[in-house]
Amino acid sequence: MARFVYKLQNVLNLKERLEEQQKIAFAEAESKRDEEMFKLQSYRKKREDIMESLKEASMGNLSVTELRHLNNDVKTTDMLIANQEKAAWKAEEEVERQRTLLADAVKERKIHEKLREKAFENFLKEEEAKEKTSIDELVSARYARGEGGMTDGEE
Repeated sequence: MARFVYKLQNVLNLKERLEEQQKIAFAEAESKRDEEMFKLQSYRKKREDIMESLKEASMGNLSVTELRHLNNDVKTTDMLIANQEKAAWKAEEEVERQRTLLADAVKERKIHEKLREKAFENFLKEEEAKEKTSIDELVSARYARGEGGMTDGEE
């Protein structure tokens, strides 16, 4: 039996490598998004802590400068939160973009795997046809030489 050689094996190998690269890029994008979300949560927690300090300070004797300082901290933290929300949103968009690219890479690899499977099925059918032809030729040759299926006492 002949050996199966897929003519587009290099393309299939390339598609598999591209898919692996996309998986890595997707994982990196998810990691970046998680990092940005963690920063956002920490800023929100910081704001809550400042607000709690402001609430506690307003119940006691608080100087005007301390009150201004806490209000400035709230405003600064609000700006940090707004900027971090934008960064988190961009990171989420990048995750979605990488997810789409990964899905496309998986689809392309699967298409090439299907093509390889069909080529292999065709190869098997061709080999089977060649084998049948060889057997038919062998039987015909034996019959022509008188070695056919009859024994001496059957005439």
